[in-house]
Amino acid sequence: VEFLEEAVSEQKKSKYILLYKPRGFVTNLPNEGEREAAAILSPVDRGSVYALGRLDKESEGLLFFTNDGVVANRLKSPGFSVEKEYEVITDREIAPDVIKEYAAGFNLDSEKLKPVKVKKVSPRKYTFVLTEGKNRQIRRMLEKSGYKVYNLKRVRIGIMSIKDMKSGTYRSLSKRETAELKKFLNIDTP
Repeated sequence: VEFLEEAVSEQKKSKYILLYKPRGFVTNLPNEGEREAAAILSPVDRGSVYALGRLDKESEGLLFFTNDGVVANRLKSPGFSVEKEYEVITDREIAPDVIKEYAAGFNLDSEKLKPVKVKKVSPRKYTFVLTEGKNRQIRRMLEKSGYKVYNLKRVRIGIMSIKDMKSGTYRSLSKRETAELKKFLNIDTP
């Protein structure tokens, strides 16, 4: 088997891809009959990048794919505390004392979570900003507090957002956006 020099060169390039995951897709390890979000990417991109973080099947929103290990490690590192912002629609208005509990660091399954910023947008719509991402954290927090989540959408990771993107689409970061991301993550660029 021989590879074209251009194909090998293309595979070595660092890639930075934003994908707006639709509801109903899984982030990784699909069971039989499930659709994986990475399948939305072109075959060339799909084989050379991996998703950073997850979104459960019922959630939608921003997934970030890359093959750049330095960027990936900085985004995942607890030391950098990169914010992830979600739009959440609940079954009813969240009580102010519950929002204060989240801001103080909520106890979930015998673990004290980092503070979560919650802002009310309308009686049932909120933004949640996390700096850690435990498995299904927002859903589990709200469920423990007696609320039901009707819709959960990740809209931002650090300085990257799904602004102007439609569900089921993806795009590569521009050179300017890549430089801004590396600056945000305090990564020296040549």
